[in-house]
Amino acid sequence: MFGWKRKKRKPITGWRRWLVLAVVPAIVVFAVGFYAGKYGIPPRDYVAGNRGKAADLNQFFQVKKTIEDRYPNKVNTQDLITGATSGLVQGLGDPYSVYLNKSQVKDLESSLSGEVEGIGVEIGLQNNKATVIAPVAGSPAEQAGIKAGDVITAVGDDPTDGLTIDEVADKIRGDKGTQVNVTVQSPGETTPRTLTIARDTIKSPAVTLTYRDDIAIIELSRYGEDTMDELNKAVTDIQANHPKGIVLDLRSNPGGFLDGAVSVSGVFLKEGVAVKEQFKDKTETQSVKDDGRLADIPLVVLVNRGTASAAEITAGALRDNRHIPLIGERTYGKGSVQELIHLDAGAVLKLTIAEWLTPNGTSISKEGLKPDVDVSSDNPDAQLNAAIEKLQ
Repeated sequence: MFGWKRKKRKPITGWRRWLVLAVVPAIVVFAVGFYAGKYGIPPRDYVAGNRGKAADLNQFFQVKKTIEDRYPNKVNTQDLITGATSGLVQGLGDPYSVYLNKSQVKDLESSLSGEVEGIGVEIGLQNNKATVIAPVAGSPAEQAGIKAGDVITAVGDDPTDGLTIDEVADKIRGDKGTQVNVTVQSPGETTPRTLTIARDTIKSPAVTLTYRDDIAIIELSRYGEDTMDELNKAVTDIQANHPKGIVLDLRSNPGGFLDGAVSVSGVFLKEGVAVKEQFKDKTETQSVKDDGRLADIPLVVLVNRGTASAAEITAGALRDNRHIPLIGERTYGKGSVQELIHLDAGAVLKLTIAEWLTPNGTSISKEGLKPDVDVSSDNPDAQLNAAIEKLQ
């Protein structure tokens, strides 16, 4: 994974990164409330909301005081404030906007670097259920038979109903060598199955290059800080070998940094808009840079239900600009942009700040990108064969 960027805007607090995450291992939100009070801000009867409605904060301070006065065990006020801050974000009803404490920030950064300890599975929220976006290639999850689309119904003895994707991820994650029981239900099955899986260190390359006869196959597994470095090496190899065509395999790619999606798209485009960002009050475009090193080589793109976020941006940019066919399954449909805003004490607010659209203005939120050639993931080899045939 490579290619994150910093926006050239005045930071709110510290540095900021733009994310288009399908689901990087998540982390936590519960409770409700507001953050004032802790720093001597006096309670006020009403605060004007951003839609012109009065927000009553009396109840928050009433609950806080009642807990401190009457709860029988020792109360850590900072823990209450942290929980309230998490709840404030949860009140948006957006599974991609979360408050992360220092430990959870470390987990997020580890996932984007491509190395974590766990079973190697990316999860997201679909139909209010914790659903597998994709297992990491070669991971314990993949070896145990977990597939994209499986619903995780329980971790250990704990059902996942009502949990955020962050809380589910926290339960799955653990030290290398320990075991975890994960109960999954596959699409079309009526009975869940419980798998005992040994956790391991999950480290996957962002880019893998192989050849089948005169066709180059670039498997892009994630968009992180090392993605462009690895892709540049693959580009050099391809330029030296002069293949007849290229298959860009974005299957089970859960996304990552927005800058990475733009940079990757630029390798295959000489010019053009990579993505449009619809903010609250304006629309901005992100265009590819002067690259296009592989723009003259015939190309097809492989996608499936695990192709999400930044990977969907690349797929949409290539189809809209070069009419590149998408082969496989409808993609995940994660069309929002998150920003990492650093707060005090090492915490981070991961906040949705925009919806992204393909260059032609297509929104993929919830619906995903429909492939030009539909081939089921039940036979991954058939998908790859279809892509290669398209180039011959």
